[in-house]
Amino acid sequence: MPLILLQALVAQRQKILRLADESKLGWIFVSEYESDLLSSDSENEKRMYWAEERANKKLERRV
Repeated sequence: MPLILLQALVAQRQKILRLADESKLGWIFVSEYESDLLSSDSENEKRMYWAEERANKKLERRV
């Protein structure tokens, strides 16, 4: 694998780890966030909002 591709993969993984750490929903949030890969980066905030909403619903169903 080219070095640039590896750097991009590491950067993406670090972003995911930060999202999981910063969200009160943790990995449930990350799972929902990653499930919507077709959105563009310009829609990132919207993706994060809806991912958190879906994660909240899943968490509520577990309790």
